[in-house]
Amino acid sequence: MTGDFSSTERLLLELWNDSYFDEFARVLQDPEAMRFISGGTPLPLETIRSIAQRSLAMWDEHGSG
Repeated sequence: MTGDFSSTERLLLELWNDSYFDEFARVLQDPEAMRFISGGTPLPLETIRSIAQRSLAMWDEHGSG
């Protein structure tokens, strides 16, 4: 990736930042959104925080997450 984002004609990939956390958490706590991931069980907020922290660590270490 070049800079803070990468894009194609139809897609823009931006690096994660904390301003995305609330929306990320909203999706992962929505039973309908989670029906194919966890059988519809919303994730606890602490699990979502852990996922976000691991993803940030992978970006720092590997350049992707």
